[in-house]
Amino acid sequence: MEVMRKPVMLIPERCLADSDAEHVQALRRTLRKADRQREQNRQAQAMAAPDYSWSASRRR
Repeated sequence: MEVMRKPVMLIPERCLADSDAEHVQALRRTLRKADRQREQNRQAQAMAAPDYSWSASRRR
């Protein structure tokens, strides 16, 4: 991966002057969006799935 070719220092001025800063921010944005989407999908699946552990004792 060529993103890791130079160390990124955790100094705000350095980050702002860095040419890769916009690229890193864009990557972080897409990752955050993907995380949010995955969480929504997981919640939707959990709501749609039958709750077996909850209803198992009634069936037996």
